[in-house]
Amino acid sequence: MPQPTPPSPERRYTVLLMFALVGSLGATWWGASALFAAGVEADIHGTAGGLSPVPLATVVIGTMAAVGSLCVLTWQFGLFLQSRRQKPGRSKPER
Repeated sequence: MPQPTPPSPERRYTVLLMFALVGSLGATWWGASALFAAGVEADIHGTAGGLSPVPLATVVIGTMAAVGSLCVLTWQFGLFLQSRRQKPGRSKPER
């Protein structure tokens, strides 16, 4: 019975980046919803509610992490496509 091949480092790296992207988007969502909830509460009570620094920092850091993850995932996808094009024995499509 043939042994299954272990996932390549590129595939593991891509999966890790996808988890990082989902986590950073979740953190951004939490921070934005906390900021939004504080603003709504301030509007309801008629006070000039200030922005809490923790949700604000979470939104900024989460957005930066999400953008970074998307950039690296796009780069990784480009490397994957390039390696597929360079495999020996692969015929070029006709136009």
